[in-house]
Amino acid sequence: KSLASFRLGIAGIEVVNFLFINYILDETTSVNMTSLNITIAVSLVIWFVSLFMEVVQAVGYLSEHLGSRYATTLRYWFDAFVAVWTGGVSIALFFMPFEHTDDFRFRTAFGVLLFLKCVRFLIYLRQVKSVGIKILPMNQTMLGIYPFLGVFSLYLIAT
Repeated sequence: KSLASFRLGIAGIEVVNFLFINYILDETTSVNMTSLNITIAVSLVIWFVSLFMEVVQAVGYLSEHLGSRYATTLRYWFDAFVAVWTGGVSIALFFMPFEHTDDFRFRTAFGVLLFLKCVRFLIYLRQVKSVGIKILPMNQTMLGIYPFLGVFSLYLIAT
């Protein structure tokens, strides 16, 4: 239970940190490079911690001969995908000159990452009983609208 609380805390810190980065990179605010560098450093440290947690979890499953269960569970694939995406965006943000952060490709990748982080945080919040009871219907609704989103995205692409 303490490990689950630790992961929940890490996920919360990640979401708040990326929201700060989003606020700092907003073109209507003046940029304080020190605060941007601090938030990038925090995101890289948290990324290393979460990547370590994913590797340890995978090694644990493999050492108990449960590799097939690990490989067939979508939640672990989602967590691995978010970890890789986080690393890509964080490393790009670390090495990218500030002038290039306005590029639509980076903004799209960053927006997708922020969405995935929020979804992952909602998934982790399900372990808190008082919050989880209210979140579960939201998660089911989000899963139920995927066909609509597919049709809607095709419509947007066509226009």
